[in-house]
Amino acid sequence: MLKSVLGLREAQVGEAPAIAAVVNAATANEGGSGWTHESALFEGARTDADEIRELFAVPGAKFLVRTRGGLIVASAYLKPMPDAASAYLGLLSVRPDMQGFGIASDLLAEGERIARDDWRRSLMRITVITTHRPELAAFYERRGYRRTGRFKPSFDRKQVLLVPGLKPEWMEKLLGPPRIETTLNS
Repeated sequence: MLKSVLGLREAQVGEAPAIAAVVNAATANEGGSGWTHESALFEGARTDADEIRELFAVPGAKFLVRTRGGLIVASAYLKPMPDAASAYLGLLSVRPDMQGFGIASDLLAEGERIARDDWRRSLMRITVITTHRPELAAFYERRGYRRTGRFKPSFDRKQVLLVPGLKPEWMEKLLGPPRIETTLNS
């Protein structure tokens, strides 16, 4: 069950085009007001609606979205990993004009809560381009993630890589035991 946070909810597959638009806007820094983006590392759109629909089809996977005025302004992809102990969070994206307001932190915290409390996972995994995006690595480190020194061999993207040899690093966070909500009877 998704924790009740204003404007934070689970997305529906029909919202794939809007999610793709948010991811692409954040990656390309549309409008030039975002604090972190990949426009110097990749060329082309990061994703499209078809790829988002494919990610929805992964068993157990979901997208979390944050809305404002009925429009999706941020999203994150969450899926349980096959090892039964971890979950993966990716495509954490906030429209550039909405960055810096804690929206990404809210999505990240909700993804961690779902992984820990609903899925009973003890570890959250993410991938970050730590070598060329130190500000982003620092963002996650401030939220309890640690660099592992393990890198994915390549990117799963349609974009053109502008920096040869670039590889994403796995970062991890221990989530702790599931929280059990209790109610007090008077």
